[in-house]
Amino acid sequence: MKRSILIGGEAGRGVDRTAALIAEIFSDCGYFCFVYRDYGSFIKGGHNFSVVTISSEPVFSHEDEFDLIIALDNSALEKHVESLKPSGKVFLNSDEKQSAENVISVAADGFAADKKVGRSFGNNIFIGAVLGCFGLDWRRGFKAIGGRFSAGDAAVVKEALRLGHETWRGESFGFEPKSQKLKISTGNQAAAKACVEAGLDLCFAYPITPATGFVDALSQSGKVTVHQPEDEIAAVNQTLGAVFSGAMAATATSGEGAALMAESFSLAAMAEIPFVLYWASRLGPSTGVPTYSGQGDLKFALNIGHGEFPRVVVAPGDANESYSRTMEAFYFAYKYRLPVVILTDKNLAESYYNFEALPSLLRPGKFLVKPKAGYKSYAFTENGISPRLAPGQGPIVRATSYEHDECGLTVEDPETIEAMSEKRWRKAKFLEKEIAKLHPCRLYGKGKNLIVGWGSTKGAVIDALKRLPGYSFLQISYVAPFPAREVEKIISKAKRTILLENNSTGLLGRIIREETGIEIKEKLLKNNGRPFTAEEIAKRLQNRYA
Repeated sequence: MKRSILIGGEAGRGVDRTAALIAEIFSDCGYFCFVYRDYGSFIKGGHNFSVVTISSEPVFSHEDEFDLIIALDNSALEKHVESLKPSGKVFLNSDEKQSAENVISVAADGFAADKKVGRSFGNNIFIGAVLGCFGLDWRRGFKAIGGRFSAGDAAVVKEALRLGHETWRGESFGFEPKSQKLKISTGNQAAAKACVEAGLDLCFAYPITPATGFVDALSQSGKVTVHQPEDEIAAVNQTLGAVFSGAMAATATSGEGAALMAESFSLAAMAEIPFVLYWASRLGPSTGVPTYSGQGDLKFALNIGHGEFPRVVVAPGDANESYSRTMEAFYFAYKYRLPVVILTDKNLAESYYNFEALPSLLRPGKFLVKPKAGYKSYAFTENGISPRLAPGQGPIVRATSYEHDECGLTVEDPETIEAMSEKRWRKAKFLEKEIAKLHPCRLYGKGKNLIVGWGSTKGAVIDALKRLPGYSFLQISYVAPFPAREVEKIISKAKRTILLENNSTGLLGRIIREETGIEIKEKLLKNNGRPFTAEEIAKRLQNRYA
């Protein structure tokens, strides 16, 4: 049992907030939800919409056709009515009776004006109407979301839900509350939660879509000090300074901001300062289309910074993984003293997912040692990991961008240069062994036709497999270090292999060829800022291989 709702209106009308509240109510009632957000680069005016998919089974992507449309203005109705299912209904923000049988007037603006509250409060009438349409009591809805409002506002919300519920007069969809309660979160929020639980002290970040939601979630936690410097260059260097001093710190940005951080990324590698970068991609190049999604930064993340050095690039595929992979990122950065990129994108960062619980296999720490006489900042060790000490505890602690000896003193002789480079790379063997235990790639399904992808494409592909008998999906989560042997083994057994990515050239395919020698010739690519839907994937593959 699955239904889809589109909420549309101009920016500033609470489109996203309304969608999130609907998803929160249905999560509380035990139903799986996914919320996709589509908005332009403006604060007010222009058209925004969100799509809420509600299902009795897990769902990880949105649909192209809708059972309900909540039109906060006439423009939303005009733009989306062609995507309404034949049996679908429209709730239109109007106090006039509509001639079309499937369009129901909801006087949301009139209600807000009467109560002398902001127009977005009127959106709660639509939520009540949705509850009526689905066959759920409006009181259950208020129980789920009422606590988010002050006492005075909650009274207005309660009345709005009741009035909206009375608007619905037809047969309901028959959704009964379940005993289970699911939690809901965006990818940004799940990653921020992992940071808090990992023990993050500080975050230095300059605002940029779509990473800003991650920084906001850290700030709202009340447990992480968030500082906004003048630009991304300051943010990355403040992060490195804080970590060197003994704090756990991170920064966040998108592709444009990462371009400014490249030099300091290399600094982190040479100085062996643990560094975590939360990188939420959007559509490029340059400013591109700032509020839309893309997977064009993959090779950049793998090559950011000059010189050669070990790094980790991990790409979660949903909010669950945003949590667990972020935990892993801090663990590897601080244990191995190297830079780690958490590479996500706008679709994953800002979409809402729900789940029963957030898993975590690793619990990170700062991996600091106690002061001891004879301490060397870059001591040679069997695994290449030099014990790390925070400064100010007696022994001299050095961090340097120049090649150095064990004490951190500048060197230029070939023997020490080679020895220190080899020390840094020695970590890679031990790093790969640990990552191999964390499913760096995972196979879904048993079909002989194999879809290969990464990041947020996971959701739509997993949902599409239900319509594609004979197909399976290989999700690659760790792009560096790359799980070459496992990927090669899985691809070699496939009858047909199709690469699926939200970019123009199939960047993951290029990496697979570099690492395994396998060229994936069949590609399903999309680079217009909009993510794949399950229906789109199924149709394109069925048409291609009919």
